[in-house]
Amino acid sequence: MEVTTRLTWIQERVLGKLLGNTSLTLLYKSGAHGLHALDMIQRCSHQGSTMTVFHLKQDVVGIFMLEHFPVLHSKKPSTCVLFAFKENTSTGTSALFLNAQVEINTTELKFFSSDDMWLTVNLKKNKLHLSGEVIKELELNLKCFSEYLECEIFRVDGVKNDPGFIKKMLTAKQHRRRFLSALRAYRPSGDLVSEVRILLVGPVGSGKSSFFNSVKSAFYGHFTRQAVMGSDETSITKQYRTYSVKNGEGGKTLPFILCDSMGLDEREEAGLCLDDILHILKGFVPDRYQFDPCKPIKPRHLAYNTSPPLKDRIHCVAYVLNINSVNSLSDKMVAKLKRIQRDVIDCGIGQVVLLTNVDNCDEVLDDNFTNMTESTTSQSQVKKVQNMLTIPVSNILMVSNYTSEQSMHPIRDILIFAALRQMLRAADDSLEDLPLENRLSSMAMRTRLTWLQEKCLQNYFGEKRFCLLYKASVQKFCKQDLFWKCWDNGPTMVVLYSENCVVGAYLQEGFQKREMSITLFALQETEVSACLIGPYLPALLFYDRQAFDCIPCFYIVLDEKNVTISSEICEKLGLPPECSPMDILDCETFRCEEFLDEKKRRDIAVIQNNLLQTLRTYKPYGDLVPQARILLLGPTGAGKSSFVNSVKSVFRGSITHQALVGCDVNGVSDKFRTYPVTYGSDGFPLPFVLCDSMGLSQKAGLHVDDIDFILKGHIPDRYQFNSMKPITSNHPNYIHDSLLKDKIHCVVFVFDINSVEQLSYGLVTKIKRIRRTLIRCGVLHVALLTHADSLDLITKGDLIDIYSCKPLKLKLEAVHRDFGFAFSDILVVSNYVSEWHLDPVKDRLILLALRQILNTANDFLEDLPLDNQVSERTYSQVLRKNKKQENSSYSNN
Repeated sequence: MEVTTRLTWIQERVLGKLLGNTSLTLLYKSGAHGLHALDMIQRCSHQGSTMTVFHLKQDVVGIFMLEHFPVLHSKKPSTCVLFAFKENTSTGTSALFLNAQVEINTTELKFFSSDDMWLTVNLKKNKLHLSGEVIKELELNLKCFSEYLECEIFRVDGVKNDPGFIKKMLTAKQHRRRFLSALRAYRPSGDLVSEVRILLVGPVGSGKSSFFNSVKSAFYGHFTRQAVMGSDETSITKQYRTYSVKNGEGGKTLPFILCDSMGLDEREEAGLCLDDILHILKGFVPDRYQFDPCKPIKPRHLAYNTSPPLKDRIHCVAYVLNINSVNSLSDKMVAKLKRIQRDVIDCGIGQVVLLTNVDNCDEVLDDNFTNMTESTTSQSQVKKVQNMLTIPVSNILMVSNYTSEQSMHPIRDILIFAALRQMLRAADDSLEDLPLENRLSSMAMRTRLTWLQEKCLQNYFGEKRFCLLYKASVQKFCKQDLFWKCWDNGPTMVVLYSENCVVGAYLQEGFQKREMSITLFALQETEVSACLIGPYLPALLFYDRQAFDCIPCFYIVLDEKNVTISSEICEKLGLPPECSPMDILDCETFRCEEFLDEKKRRDIAVIQNNLLQTLRTYKPYGDLVPQARILLLGPTGAGKSSFVNSVKSVFRGSITHQALVGCDVNGVSDKFRTYPVTYGSDGFPLPFVLCDSMGLSQKAGLHVDDIDFILKGHIPDRYQFNSMKPITSNHPNYIHDSLLKDKIHCVVFVFDINSVEQLSYGLVTKIKRIRRTLIRCGVLHVALLTHADSLDLITKGDLIDIYSCKPLKLKLEAVHRDFGFAFSDILVVSNYVSEWHLDPVKDRLILLALRQILNTANDFLEDLPLDNQVSERTYSQVLRKNKKQENSSYSNN
């Protein structure tokens, strides 16, 4: 009966790739061949490199030996790799390189290394004994002694007999992840362009298209063949292609574009026409342009980009050369490369050399994967390229493209990523070196919409974010240019500006070659009126004199700068009939995006987790008190209790309404309440307490004298306020000997953002008087504006960067002017009031406000007189000691 491994096919492949492209052959299986050491030795010794695998209940642990499996009673040094992964998966493999002494006797197999790294196997009892250091390094959740279910030993074929190489292979995957993270986080210098463009140029068959395919494969984790490649006497690539790369399948498009070109040929009138190069560098050549070796592109070409912005130009050129043919380049080919280089230098564009088909890719980079090795940089091909194109060695890059391989290789990926990183750095250098006026002009494309107009349109069309794609006054009044910039960009809005109003069209599905309904609109001051037409082809919005095709009720003649609107549509849009035809000052086209795309959601989630972690680990300054106490004051209905519920909801992970909320004109809260906050539904209490109070009003509400008692810690939890008279020391629950822990450490004045400017003069005077009392007592305080999401013209997307919104800035100025709060002490939140589910955008605002409040409490504690700090710290230490003793006594009982 054939003996088969317990490893799945995928697990076997993962282990084979751990040390390069190796293969495994099963030699021994304890369940089939017996548990005796002699059985193991007989089958496994003198077989070359071996891998011993132990199957535990939930984990797979194993060890690779580069040298032969040991014979009985021998002790020999061996290059080993310890590894582990979960039994039901192959992801998250951890590995550890070590030089070990290997020993086997009739009952045990032992591996010993320095630094407390060891592993022993009791063959008769199926027991695996790992040192604590090994368990820690392999990130295992195991006891030192673990029983294994099966032991298997494999011969490893194809492994390189070099301990240095083995160690390098183990660390390669870690460095690959670092390169990948850095490239994913890359942003073009100065945000001058959204995507950097890299032109690949070189002789026929040098590997330009293969390099793009290799870059995409490295990001995807498997082979892709988007760019056509192959071998022929003439160039396989006939078109100019611009290829974007995504962050893995289904991922976001990364901020760089690889531009593939026709191969160079030493013969005249063959290969890429050199006169096309300058047109490509300056951004005139469109994607999929069919090259003609005999003549370059002309400005009259239908798709010629007449006014390319900086983002359409080339920012880095990579001269792609086959390393094996560098020494045999003809004089004519070298002359062509040098001519191209002159154009590149004249345009101020960064440049690198990419040498492909490197044989020993494992030896190109040093052991730390940071620089090329000296043996690599001293090769004759590198020296020749350096002298030929006078490019520094640091910008002469080496890769081994994926062309016919059947599996991915981490060191190849690292070379590809390292080359791409250097190209992006060269592109950034050229962007930083742009003349100031060029950089300013690249950023000068701004919409004519005022902030108020943009908000009106955003709200009307469903809280969209507008991304300006085309502006006729900058990029030419030409419908071909508009189509070129805006075709197939998703939901799109065309906006036309006249002297008196703004009109336009909203295309829910964008510019496409099929009929659809189109929303026409007019914006007059802050009023949007709209009507639906169609279905029509979107292109028919623009009149074509040659085809005589247009939408009869609404058509734009872009080159003549006017728009014609039928009387029926004018009536529906509230426009006077005599306004048509309407002269237009400008035409802008926007891509209409969701405010919260997947990337923003991920970013907000990361920020939220970081804030939660910061607040979870918060400690009051100097351990003076176990919990910081925050007092919430403010007008009736401002949102004090709602803020308590919102904070508790964020930390609990679900909506909670512990504090009473409502809409009574006299306020719902009539008691002094102290609310601790816990992490999770049954988690540990956090080191702060939110203290809710009765609302302030001009004639009733919280008695001002009660505030002083609250600040000094005399008022107990659940004390029933009396708006007519304050608490007295005769009250049965009055706290006479209050300590620092009972006092208030920060006061938060809570205001409804929508009504803060309508507060009565008497209430404003009362609040200012309370502030003066706080200042006199040295109690720090901040202002909290609630209901930010209900502010006029504020969308959900605005909450991400709420402090930059104009309506909010006006509110901040009003609070600063009327109450005297510093701008930095005015916080903004959107409480949970009627929601059923948490919203990460709201969570972030709540956590940011809470962090600022706790920082203010710490400032108060730090500013206490030194003798107060010492006495309170001593008292806190006694409290903690007593609590420990109580816990110990409880556990003993």
